[in-house]
Amino acid sequence: MLAYYKLLSLRQLFMPKAFAGARAQNMQRVIETVNRRVDRNTDRKDFLHYILAAMETEKGMSRAEMNVNAFSFSIAGSESSATALSAFTYYTLSRVSVYDRLVAEIRGTFDAYEQIDIPSTAQLSYLNAVLQEMLRIYPPVAVTLPRVVPVNGAVIDGDFVPAGVTVGVNHFACYHDPRNFHRPQEFLPERWLPECQAQGPFSKDCQKSCQPFSFGPRNCLGKNLAWAEMRLIAAKLLFLFDMEIDETSRGWTDGQKVFGFWVKPPLFVKLMQRGC
Repeated sequence: MLAYYKLLSLRQLFMPKAFAGARAQNMQRVIETVNRRVDRNTDRKDFLHYILAAMETEKGMSRAEMNVNAFSFSIAGSESSATALSAFTYYTLSRVSVYDRLVAEIRGTFDAYEQIDIPSTAQLSYLNAVLQEMLRIYPPVAVTLPRVVPVNGAVIDGDFVPAGVTVGVNHFACYHDPRNFHRPQEFLPERWLPECQAQGPFSKDCQKSCQPFSFGPRNCLGKNLAWAEMRLIAAKLLFLFDMEIDETSRGWTDGQKVFGFWVKPPLFVKLMQRGC
């Protein structure tokens, strides 16, 4: 907001020291991690492998650019997936019928843990529906992702908006609007199944309004990786363990606040090895 009103010079007066200190510590941690990776001679092809390989060309990055991008990776690539999987666990275990059907699909598809991989989990229709519904009811990035109207302006929803104006759609509000989704406050994975989309109350859902990874050329570049992570971890977890939410975590989402990401309390779950 300070940037919006061109008051960034006053940032230090309003920024709590605890926030500024925590951010500086996180940034320093990332810089140290990047330095260790750059100094380590390895053939492992991670993100920095390709960046370092391009250093001798015009496409290379400066060390400052590497640090800034690594900082973004550390937030967007970890906190978002962790938040999504926490919500997946909570909502799945809060509805016995959903949990039972999901476990039946996963354990009925795979005979051995080693069979579970990225391509095979992509074919689990009910798991995909559960994850999609989780992203709708509890989007990891629940806020408005801003965009700037380009030169010459644009017509948005029938109204002309001048160039340079910041616009956006709030994810949480959009996904909980009854004009977009039937019974929007309820966790109902069935709404994403093809047979329910063709007829019934969910057939009128505006599914295209649900864009948890944003939309267009500036959408999340880690979308496919995030989907692969969520499917793989969820499938392996439910294949190996019987799970039950602890009574102390009932109502886990009640009263949660969001500042870019959700401020989540501990989520306590009972894990029992399958078959014990």
